[in-house]
Amino acid sequence: MDRGARSRCCGRVYLFDSVEHAQAYTEKHSAHLNCFGIADIGVRSYAVNERLSMATRGR
Repeated sequence: MDRGARSRCCGRVYLFDSVEHAQAYTEKHSAHLNCFGIADIGVRSYAVNERLSMATRGR
């Protein structure tokens, strides 16, 4: 987990097999965090670089 004391944010990287699964995960866990009073959750999505992943074997 990456945490920024000044920015008061933290993050993780997850890999999903579809955009739909990523969106479902985001919605579920955003609702869960809202129950604890955590709002304004920022989410960033990235596409997998297939060519680079093949070259590095996904490492």
